Amino acid sequence: MPCIAAYTLLVNNKRAWVMAFVLLAGPLLACAYFPALNGGYLQYDSVALVAIPLMYAVPMFLWLRSSKVGVWESLLTVFGGLSMASAMALFAQWEGGMCLVMGLILVVGMAAITGLLLWGALSLYEAMARKRKGPHISLLPIIALLVTIGIARAPVRDTRDVVTKIRINARPKDIWPHLLNLDRLPALQSLFFRAGAAYPLRTHTSGVGVGAIRECQLSTGTMRERIIGWSPGDALEFEVLSMPHVMKEFNPFGEVHPRHLTGHCVFTNGLLTIIPRGTTSCELVYRLRYRLKTYPSAYWTLWSDAVVKQIQTRVLAEVKLRAEASLVSGR
Repeated sequence: MPCIAAYTLLVNNKRAWVMAFVLLAGPLLACAYFPALNGGYLQYDSVALVAIPLMYAVPMFLWLRSSKVGVWESLLTVFGGLSMASAMALFAQWEGGMCLVMGLILVVGMAAITGLLLWGALSLYEAMARKRKGPHISLLPIIALLVTIGIARAPVRDTRDVVTKIRINARPKDIWPHLLNLDRLPALQSLFFRAGAAYPLRTHTSGVGVGAIRECQLSTGTMRERIIGWSPGDALEFEVLSMPHVMKEFNPFGEVHPRHLTGHCVFTNGLLTIIPRGTTSCELVYRLRYRLKTYPSAYWTLWSDAVVKQIQTRVLAEVKLRAEASLVSGR
């Protein structure tokens, strides 16, 4: 009986049919969208990460509105379709959970803003038409133009410098050895790292002076670095020669290797500077530079900067702990 009642409701309710189609259209879009991304047919640029999701969301908003579906019902329906698309990508092992969550936040936010603007523009136009007051000019072309300009102005890459500082009650000579070799770093326990983001486990330097090789063992592999600035007790500068994936995607249905894990977030160089602040106190400054090749950078750097900042903070805290312990023990 419940099945018959649901069937009858759908048959006699156009709104329900439209909403059901919008929900099912999300997974159908995912079946073409994610394989095209991972296959290299789409780049991680403004078209793939913004325009295509909006090509689903905006027509669906307009269709729902023309079918007399309310604004909040329409928003929830479109969000449901996008969520089902993400679930499809997870189940089919096209993408990992953390990246899907971050991408869904971006797409849902942009879809909501665009959908509400379109809804408001149409409502205003219809109200003006009913009252027959003022020029009957639709705001849709203006909005569409602004959205198009925003999408077209996609940066190819964004170079970022993340700087973190810490005060250490130790002398420069007590701090310097820990910049070269730092073993058995405790794992980072925040949700992002538990979901697969890379974090350092240990650091070892082979050789002395400029040209020495510094290897940083990450949770995803080894990052090889070459020393390009060597000033004992003062500063250590390095350039990155090679690096592993920035994260190991979590997917409960199996191992995944999406294409964006390679080459879209690249660390280039770093600088550790010791600044004396008295006879037995110093400030340690950690500057790390990386390139991000994903659009829109203003959004994705919110995540990447936060991750880098957490890594720097954890490394500096461990250097502080060990340098101050060395000072106390008199070594």
